[in-house]
Amino acid sequence: MVYSASVPTALIQKNGDVYYFISRHLKFLGLGFILFFAASRIHYRLYERISILLYAASISLVLLTLFSPLGKEVNGSRRFLELFGYRMMPVEFVKVGAILYYAKFLSTCEFKSFLKETLPALLLIAVTAGLILIQDDLSSTLTVAATMFVMLICAGLRLRELLLSIIVGAGAVGAVFYRAFVSGSYQWKRVDAWLHQDEYLGTLNFQLRQSLYAYAHGGLTGVGIGQGIQKYYYLPFPYNDFIFSVLAEELGFIGAIATIFVYGLFIWAGLKTAMRTQNRYGALLAIGITALYAFQTIIHIGVGTGLLPNTGVVLPLISYGGTALITFLSMAGILISISISE
Repeated sequence: MVYSASVPTALIQKNGDVYYFISRHLKFLGLGFILFFAASRIHYRLYERISILLYAASISLVLLTLFSPLGKEVNGSRRFLELFGYRMMPVEFVKVGAILYYAKFLSTCEFKSFLKETLPALLLIAVTAGLILIQDDLSSTLTVAATMFVMLICAGLRLRELLLSIIVGAGAVGAVFYRAFVSGSYQWKRVDAWLHQDEYLGTLNFQLRQSLYAYAHGGLTGVGIGQGIQKYYYLPFPYNDFIFSVLAEELGFIGAIATIFVYGLFIWAGLKTAMRTQNRYGALLAIGITALYAFQTIIHIGVGTGLLPNTGVVLPLISYGGTALITFLSMAGILISISISE
């Protein structure tokens, strides 16, 4: 799918080198499988010991992106870090580091005191999400915050504190969107376009319209791999942000549903692993990884079908993108390590 979806862009932007994107993708896929295998063979309790270091390192990469010459601005946002000729997105490492450390933090919480346990847990979510938000990456901010909040709930948060946490979280999200509304930022414009889809079909919802065309053109069985037309500069980043739309056009309704079914099996396996894991850290870690996979999959597909506001989120294990690919493969390896160990 990456090769099929990237050919038109490569023809125009990469001097006709149709293998440009797929060759880079395969390199990261190879590295990702090495990390996947290594992570699956390392006992997951090792990650508990070094989780604070991994979390701190991932946050440091975000700070380098924001405040050093190594950070690169792309499409109006400073989210990329350039090292050795490769661009990476540190936020993907933050997702891993945050889950690893938050699982350790929560594994020692008994939630007997709001000030000593629940409040620090909420502040950790706020600090992590806030650093990502500074990069002007609202989708990743909400994804990470939602993942950590699910972990917090599964850690045994009491009902009274859960309700209070929901109120605080809703207030924080509301403040973010109010700030976006007052400033007239592109995030709010996207929300407004989502709320009034028919009014923006030729402008802000052009991407959505083309995505829906892809679904309609695909029909039941699809037009065939490589035969889709929406990737020819109708859909932006068809090999990344809208790859599921390309998949739906070329593999049809049957292929799209089959792909969703596979993700569903993955998420169910992750939940089963968490439920049968006796170690508290291992259970919370499995919950965090599974929740992140679920949220990213739902958001990616939801954007392409108009169920959610337009935002750039990769589809785990399918979209083009080296950093995301190796981190999601690594997390899958950790999930397998938990399953094997327990």
